[in-house]
Parts: sequence; structure tokens; C-alpha cells
Amino acid sequence: MTVAFAMECFEHGLITTDDTDGLDLRFGNATAMVEMTRRICERQGALADCLAEGPAIAAKKLGPQAEPFVVAVKGQPFPMHEARYRHGQGLGYALSPTGADHMHNFWDEGLAKAKLDEGLQSLGVYTSVPRTELTPVKVRAYKAVSNWQWVHNHLGHCMFVPWSRDQMVEIVRAITGWETTLHELLLAGERGVTMARAFNLRCGLGRKDDVLPLRMNTHFRAGVVNEEPIDPEELDQSVGLFYQMMGWDGETGVPTRAKLEDLDIAWLADLL
Repeated sequence: MTVAFAMECFEHGLITTDDTDGLDLRFGNATAMVEMTRRICERQGALADCLAEGPAIAAKKLGPQAEPFVVAVKGQPFPMHEARYRHGQGLGYALSPTGADHMHNFWDEGLAKAKLDEGLQSLGVYTSVPRTELTPVKVRAYKAVSNWQWVHNHLGHCMFVPWSRDQMVEIVRAITGWETTLHELLLAGERGVTMARAFNLRCGLGRKDDVLPLRMNTHFRAGVVNEEPIDPEELDQSVGLFYQMMGWDGETGVPTRAKLEDLDIAWLADLL
């Protein structure tokens, strides 16, 4: 994503061959992509040293004209997954405490099926929602799924091994000796993301940071690709609804004392 940012800046004249030491940094130039990646890794040259800090910081050095080319949340560039194709995933990027991250996110395809699979139904989600819509049902589905994804993050295991939820419970029991339950693991996931929220709030991050980059507000069409923009007002409404579903203040996203008590982390209340 950093190289893609640099290529877009190059194509718009914000970076020139004087900056790249003659490297033609255009989209489609695979050799230039690999070479610039190497330079960034080794911080070779002023441009590479600047880009090594990531697109968000590099844009501040390149000037305001570079800001529209930053596709990131909380300074974290998007992974390879396009949010305009999956609006629930876009909500997840905006809300993630670590920035645009797909590993504790939501995949809209499952919720778009005519008949939802057992994984969603077991979390209390029964109504289909199209991929490019944000509704209260989708927000609730995102809350349930992402809290479970946080359990995977806490355990630190490979996400590509398709353990069932019951198997995950058995694994935790076998490794730790803790006679846990699925309910307890779900609470652990929720506890973790709530603590991450508290950490971010103490660092100055808040609702103003739970947003998507400008690029997500625009329509993109190319061949068979037809990506629908995510309406900023709908996104903001969904963010506020998620806060409330999580037991956080609906305006600020600050976890309420009642929720902290419910999660057995009431000591955090005095730090917020």
C-alpha cells in the first residue's frame, strides 16, 4: 500500500524521477514496485526513508495534495481487501482499534446469502443483508463476529485452521486447564477490544478517528468491477449504534461503568 501510494503521487506529479533517482514509479511497472520495496526496507534515499514511515506520515511531508491518496485508518494502510465492495468490512476498518485490519473484521458475503450459515445463526443473526448496505442487523452481526475474531487474536493461533467454536473451547481447556465455556471466550474477546478502546482513548484517539479515508466515499467502476461508495453519514450512524451495542457511550465511544463492571474490568473506569 505504501508503494501504491507513492505510485499515485508519482502519476499526479507530486513525486518525480528526481525524487526516485530515475525510477519510473508508475502503476504496472512491476520492476519499479519491487525496487521501491527494497529501497523502503533499507531506507535507501530520502524518498524511501520518508515512505518507510507509512503513507499517512509521508503524505504530511509531501503536502496536502497527497492526502487524498492515503488509504488508511488510524495510520494503518488497508490490506488488499476493498471496503467499497463490502460495507460491513468498511465499518470494521473504521472501528478497529489498530486501524484498517481484516483479521478481526467481518466478511459481508456470509450475511448476504439467502440462507445464513450456522456460524452466524449460532450468534443470533438470522436476517440476510446485501454486501453494500449498512443496517442495524449488519452492525449487530459485525459486533458478534468481530468479538469472536478477537478471541482468535488473543489465542495467537493460525487463522487458516478452521477450528469450530466448540473445538476452540476444547483447545483452551486442554492447553490451560481452565474449564472455560464458549460464553466465557466470547466475553474474553469483548473484554479485549474494550480494553483496546480504553487504551486508544487514553492516547487521544476517539470517534473522530473511527472513520474511513476519502477514497471510500467515491464510486469506482472498471470493467466488471462496480464498487459502491460508503456514505459517511450512514457509516457514522453505524459507528454510534455499535458503540451502544457494546455498552459504550453512544456519542464518544467511552465504555460505560456498567459495561466495565459486566466485563470485570471496572478498574478501567478510573483511568478514562
